[in-house]
Amino acid sequence: MKYTQMKRIILKSLPYLLFHLISIFCQANGLTMKLFPIHSPHLQILPKSFTTHDRQQFLVNISLSRALQVQNKHPKLAPDSIKSAISYLDDNFLITNITIVNKSLRYTAYVIVDTLRDLTWIQCFRCNPCFLQRNPFPAERWSSFTRMSLDDLRCAPHIYYNGSCGFEDSYGNGHTEGYLGKATFMFQADGPGDVDINQYYPNIGFGCGIRNHNFLFNIFGGENEIAGVLGLSPGPRSFINQLDMVIKERFSYCLVPFLPISGSASATTLSFGDDAKIGGDDERKVQTFEFKPDAHHFAYLGAILVNGVRLHIDPIIFKLDELEYQTGFFIGLTSPLTLLARPAYSAVRRAMVDHFKKYGWLPMERTLVYDLCYTQVMSGNQVYPTMAFNFLKSPNDKGEIQFIIPPENLFANMGVMGTGFCLQMLPTDGLSVLGAFQQVNHKFLFDLKNKLVSFIPQKC
Repeated sequence: MKYTQMKRIILKSLPYLLFHLISIFCQANGLTMKLFPIHSPHLQILPKSFTTHDRQQFLVNISLSRALQVQNKHPKLAPDSIKSAISYLDDNFLITNITIVNKSLRYTAYVIVDTLRDLTWIQCFRCNPCFLQRNPFPAERWSSFTRMSLDDLRCAPHIYYNGSCGFEDSYGNGHTEGYLGKATFMFQADGPGDVDINQYYPNIGFGCGIRNHNFLFNIFGGENEIAGVLGLSPGPRSFINQLDMVIKERFSYCLVPFLPISGSASATTLSFGDDAKIGGDDERKVQTFEFKPDAHHFAYLGAILVNGVRLHIDPIIFKLDELEYQTGFFIGLTSPLTLLARPAYSAVRRAMVDHFKKYGWLPMERTLVYDLCYTQVMSGNQVYPTMAFNFLKSPNDKGEIQFIIPPENLFANMGVMGTGFCLQMLPTDGLSVLGAFQQVNHKFLFDLKNKLVSFIPQKC
């Protein structure tokens, strides 16, 4: 290789290499973020006038639209495959806050957590058009903020925007475009004695949304605190990759109960790097299986069991369709309810109906937002059915790892028409998703580098 070619490569890579060198000196044991469900009273996004039915419909809308978002994400999917327009707020469930610092100044805003994309972006000052927001980020006024050059390795895909690296992305009806920049972000890390300490990471790349169309973060009116999106999918622009020296391509969480009727003020901690730990004991064993982090966290599902009986479900409906993402089974944080492809859901529903038929119970006609509901209350020796997902250890190892869903995560006492409960699962046309409600009180650890996910029951 000629000297001039080598010099050009070194100079082109220098900003990225400097970022990693700075990260080495800045890293602590890890970092953490606090997650809030979007319907939490802490965020005050849902109107106080919302009825129980309104809250149920809101959570169902989020779950169903996430399935469409996975399908719409793939570039080879035909535009007319989306059957209905979706408001962006309805696509997402968990929110966190990010802090950008400039000397003594701090800018903090809430962002949607999106495990399907690698790009983090927020709306910036001088946007046109803008979505309603109390305080867009004043990028050009901050001395610590610089635009990202086209030579930066994080400028992928290579999009030109007014002399610097640009970006664009679509979310259902919403579309954003602007330029990529770099600034210093502040995160919390575990210090001595379980005391949180602030850690600063310079030169973090993110997007400044300048032209933002059809984002309905304030769909219910009032002030909007949401500034944009935090992308946690692997990719050159992702926090996962940018903070690799600290995050080490590992993150974990343990979801607290969400109380879907009234919301929940409790926060869940999303931990990265050395903070992302998992451990068991003689009674609770950590279980691990392979997944595909670069395919929206696709998992190899082998079977579904109800009351210990394997249901007759053609496994082809859980096989990953890498062309259009019309089929597959995914694990994520963005859907409240579990979604099952219709053949699988029908088999689950039949097994549930057969179980409750022993007590002489018949399901309600579908007049509410959920598909399977009963008006009865458990008493005496009556019990809920058990349910489990059996994941393959790997695509080459047919051994199975069983994820058991406890009844409190499977059914919800809705209290809509007096008394009763509903199955917190819904049928979809195509892909399937393990919902956040069904992951409650389980510790999950995602190791993106080794393509492994581990879990254990744990009081969160």
